[in-house]
Amino acid sequence: SHALVPAEKATVVDTTAAGDTFVGSYCVDVVRAAKEGAPFDIEQAIRSANHAAAKTVERKGAQDSIPWRDEVL
Repeated sequence: SHALVPAEKATVVDTTAAGDTFVGSYCVDVVRAAKEGAPFDIEQAIRSANHAAAKTVERKGAQDSIPWRDEVL
């Protein structure tokens, strides 16, 4: 099966670290589901990763642009 998850709109300042943020957010959801023994919702994980990456591209820089968890909840 497959699905299309649309990107989140963002005002792009710098794309540095967007991919790292996406993958990191996605991995957090994978590990959280496994740890809790919960079913993994891939669509929700992608939406969360898109949201985190959108926040990242709205900021300048690499590490400083990556949002903290409380910024993306």
